[in-house]
Amino acid sequence: MINTMISELSLSAKELYNKIDNEEDVFILDIRAEEDYDEWHITHKNVGIMNYPYFNMLSEIPTDLKSELPDDKEIITVCAKGKSSEMISEMLVEEGYTSQSLDTGMIGWADVLVRKEIPTQSSESKIYQYIRPSSGCLSYLIKSGSDIAIIDPLHRFVDRYIEDANKMSAEIRYSIDTHIHADHVSGLYDLSEETNAERVVLDQVDNRGIEYDVTKVEDGHTLQLGDTEIEVMFAPGHTTGQTAFYNNGVLFTGDSIFIDSIARPDLEDADESEEMASVLYDTVTNIITEYDDDTIIAPAHASENTKINANINDTYTAYLIDTLEEIDALSYSKSNFVDYIVTDMPSKPSNFKNIIEYNKGLTDESDDTLFELELGPNNCASSN
Repeated sequence: MINTMISELSLSAKELYNKIDNEEDVFILDIRAEEDYDEWHITHKNVGIMNYPYFNMLSEIPTDLKSELPDDKEIITVCAKGKSSEMISEMLVEEGYTSQSLDTGMIGWADVLVRKEIPTQSSESKIYQYIRPSSGCLSYLIKSGSDIAIIDPLHRFVDRYIEDANKMSAEIRYSIDTHIHADHVSGLYDLSEETNAERVVLDQVDNRGIEYDVTKVEDGHTLQLGDTEIEVMFAPGHTTGQTAFYNNGVLFTGDSIFIDSIARPDLEDADESEEMASVLYDTVTNIITEYDDDTIIAPAHASENTKINANINDTYTAYLIDTLEEIDALSYSKSNFVDYIVTDMPSKPSNFKNIIEYNKGLTDESDDTLFELELGPNNCASSN
C-alpha cells in the first residue's frame, strides 16, 4: 500500500522542469541539510523554496513548519536522491496538504537536459540550444546537410548528442569548446572518441597545456559544415584562449558575454584579473558589438536570475541590441568597466581547479567522480 501511495506522490525531474518552464507557481520544500542546500538548490523566478532539514521531521511535521507552508498550492519535496522526500510527501498528504516528491532528488535534477531550436536567418543550417537547468550550462548543436557541430559539449550528455544526431540522420563532424571550462566537465574529448569528430579549440588555448590531440584553429578561420561555414574569432577576457563562433545570425559567445551579464576574469589566474578585465572590455567593444543588432547572442551559461526569452523560442538567448541595453557596464569607460567587473565577484565554482585539470587532459577520473565534481551552479559570470 505504501509503495502505491509513494508512486502517486512523485514526479520526475523532467516533469518538474516542465512546470517551471511553463511558469507555473511552484513551491519546493528542500529537506537536505542546511549546508547542502546553501551550496546548491533549485532556483527560478517563479519558484518559491524553503529549506527544512529532514532530521527535524522524522516523526511528524513540526508546528513551526506548518505555519510557513502554503495550504493553497502543491508542495514539491526535494532531497538528494528522492528517498527521504517520498516519506515527507506522504506525511504532508496525511496532514491535508497537496504534495509530490521529486522522485530522483537533486541527482536526477542534474541529469535534465532540454533541447530547443534557435531561429536562424536562412535554411543553410539549423541551430539548437541544450539547457541544463541544474547548473545553467548551455551547449549547442549546428546542423547543415548531414553534418553536425557540437559547441561546448557536456561530458554527462555525450550519449544524448549522439542520439540526437542519429535521429537527425547526421554525423557529428566537430566537437568544439569555446575555452577551457572551469565549471563543468567538458565532453570535447569523449564526444570525439565516440564519433571520430574533430576536436577543435583556438590555437591560444594550447598555451595552457592541453595534453590531448586537438585541431587548433586561428582567429578568422572558418570550419566548413555541410552547406555553411562556422566563423572563428579570438574573444579573450574570461580566459586567454576564449573563442567565439558565428553561424547563420547566431554568435556563440562562450563565456565572454552573457545575455544579461559579463564574464568573470579571474578563473584562469586571479592575479591577472584586472588585466583580463581590460582585455574583456576590448573584446566586447571591438568584436562583439561590431555585429548587427539582430544578431542572436548564444552564451555558454545562464545564471539563476537569467530570464528565458519568449521572443526567441524560450531559449537563453537575446538579440545583441537587447543585450547591450541590458548590461549597464557596457556603456562605461574602460577604467570604470574594469573596476566594476573585478569588484565583489561571487565565489568560484566548486572544484574548479580539479575540473580545469581534467578538461586539459591532465587527470583521469570515473564518470561518477566527474558527475560529483560539477554539481552545483556555474558561477562563471561576475556579480554585475
